Amino acid sequence: MAASLARRLRVPLEKATVRVRGHFWTEGSALAGTLQAGCDGFEMELELASPAPPEQVARVVALARSACYVEQALTSAVPVRATVTLNGLPLEMAGEH
Repeated sequence: MAASLARRLRVPLEKATVRVRGHFWTEGSALAGTLQAGCDGFEMELELASPAPPEQVARVVALARSACYVEQALTSAVPVRATVTLNGLPLEMAGEH
């Protein structure tokens, strides 16, 4: 997204590298029916090279982050709707409506 925005805003980017780390955990037992998983957060490192002034690059990054579907979904409470079918028929899941 940052490269696309940079082109549209005419901010030259010579290099863009991103590294993302997620901190996930699991606990409980599948056999006991107590298995749970979660995430304690993410770290994102964006490495850029550009001859443009830092203020222009910072604007591109800020816009890219605010327009990133994944980052916005992860940082906002959004509903998740799941359906399950078994052999082509809806499967009722215990404890779910």
